[in-house]
Amino acid sequence: MSDRTPRRYASYTALLGDGDEVHLLPHGLYVALARGDAQGPSFAGRTMTLLDWHVALDADGLPLDVVGETTTPVTFDAAGRVDWKAPVPAGCGVGTAPAADTGSCGPTAAQRAALRQELFGGRWTPRERSPAHRS
Repeated sequence: MSDRTPRRYASYTALLGDGDEVHLLPHGLYVALARGDAQGPSFAGRTMTLLDWHVALDADGLPLDVVGETTTPVTFDAAGRVDWKAPVPAGCGVGTAPAADTGSCGPTAAQRAALRQELFGGRWTPRERSPAHRS
């Protein structure tokens, strides 16, 4: 049986689109998109939400709980590269909580449920791990 005390933490990233649209981002793709080294042609011309979940892991590296969430609106240019200079949609900003289930700045209830299923079902891999903070 796994020790359920948080031992370390991991960051999980995804892109959220309209409705129930969720794209889990492997770390390498996230870094390449952020640096402008990769294109996402299917995202061209769209504004989406970059979601970063900070997750407590147990001694076996299994997720215990989401302990932090950051959302960032991202706009993709016509080639599918992130345009960090694009205007932020009204009502959205880094870390802004969405209005109830609108998905305007963060996950809708359906997206959140899908993300939690991926996370706790073991299909979503972390982008990095850090040692547990000790008091």
